[in-house]
Amino acid sequence: MGKYIIKKFILLIITLIITSFVIFLIFELVPGDPVMDKLGTRATPEAVVALREKWGLNQPFLLRYFKFLLGIFTLDFGTSYTYGISVASLLKEKILINLCMSLMALAIVILISFPLGVYTAKHTGGLSDKIISPLNQAAMSIPSFVLGLLITFLFGIVLRWFRPGGYVSYKTDFFGFLYFLIFPSFALAIPKIAMCIRLLKGNILEEASKDYSITAYARGNNTTGLLYRHVLKNAVMPTVTFIGMIAADMICSGIVIEQVFSVPGLGQILINSISTRDFPVVEAEVLMIALFIMVISFITDVIHVIIDPRVRI
Repeated sequence: MGKYIIKKFILLIITLIITSFVIFLIFELVPGDPVMDKLGTRATPEAVVALREKWGLNQPFLLRYFKFLLGIFTLDFGTSYTYGISVASLLKEKILINLCMSLMALAIVILISFPLGVYTAKHTGGLSDKIISPLNQAAMSIPSFVLGLLITFLFGIVLRWFRPGGYVSYKTDFFGFLYFLIFPSFALAIPKIAMCIRLLKGNILEEASKDYSITAYARGNNTTGLLYRHVLKNAVMPTVTFIGMIAADMICSGIVIEQVFSVPGLGQILINSISTRDFPVVEAEVLMIALFIMVISFITDVIHVIIDPRVRI
């Protein structure tokens, strides 16, 4: 198992390096000049040269890329063109907000979808299944940002359980911060919950119809024993893979949900940085999102090995 994890970790580092090069190259090829955007068309040649030298844009492409690559491992992404402060300090709080919201949404998905997926599989065709299945279908068809608007209207305006746009910083009130994030987290989680329930239910029913399940049942296992001793372990593998996929998707979807709930995360600063060609900030944000997706994939692979050691083969 140790060799498998080391191999996957080395692959993660290689993927990170390739991804960083692609990101840096893309923004190198983007039309426009951040120096001219900053100084304007009436800037003197001396001022343009001085600012290029200050930002390091007069250096060769490969040298600037290797500095960017080194900054990934030292958490030094340079200085923001717009805000004039280090990119790391600018993004540190924003990334924390996004991670908290994504992790909370992921926890909601796991805690709700797994019990309901098992329950609907055990009672397939019953009254509860007939009620949950249409609700599942409806939840999957509604985009997260629409759910965010509905949650804001119902729980924020009608029931007044929270104040729309009234973000609470974790620095002033940590529990108030977590409470405020519950609502955007549910907007992120609800479509994913419906997908997980449907996937897990289908996998359980498929595994229950296979020969090993029929044999185990013939040997005297009751339905519950068959489910938890034999079927669930095999049925949960595709669901774990899907959980990894939606965890990676949540960090991206969260950028949209931020705008609905006025959460000061990565979304607003990303939009502003793109419009002002603040490339150090945009490159760092895109790379952090890509790194988060890679780490989730790595963790998913490790969980697969723990559940089923045959994955190493």
